[in-house]
Amino acid sequence: MSPSWKNDLRRYGLLVAAILLFLVFSIVDLAWFRPAAARYDEALKQAGNVGLALEPEHAQPMIPPRLFALISDNALPAATAEEQGNSGELTAELLGDLAKLTGKHGIMVLTTEPGQLTQLPQSIQVRAHLRGRCRYAEFVALLDEMARGQALFSVDRFSYAAQPTGDAILELWVSRFVLKQQKSR
Repeated sequence: MSPSWKNDLRRYGLLVAAILLFLVFSIVDLAWFRPAAARYDEALKQAGNVGLALEPEHAQPMIPPRLFALISDNALPAATAEEQGNSGELTAELLGDLAKLTGKHGIMVLTTEPGQLTQLPQSIQVRAHLRGRCRYAEFVALLDEMARGQALFSVDRFSYAAQPTGDAILELWVSRFVLKQQKSR
């Protein structure tokens, strides 16, 4: 090899090595990596179409089991919920549940009356009015059980008026929500 070639090779050797290394990486990228990446993207797309999420940022959040049970216990198919709401069955069920709860806690029911039923797009709200005689501890126990129970009760308002006999007159306006199950998408 001539001395001028040696000088040129020493001077441009790193440049030639860098160009050769670039060509090797480009060939590896085109021959192996890009096809593998395309297959991976296609697999992700197919998994997404099936409903699987393989990447954490696309995963649907899981519902806690207790919340899922609460929703399931208070949901009906939309047509059934509307039919039972229109027939008065949901209101009768609410009044029956209130009678059981009040009887369990020693509250003497004086009157019950059904309230207005509200049909919402995702749920039905059933209302009732209850008038009874009880002690304060019995009333608190009733509220505690309603809060801890599996039904979606809400106390809209109440009135508690003490009597000279030690009992009190309780007026309680209660609502229950029944969720309408929608068809899966």
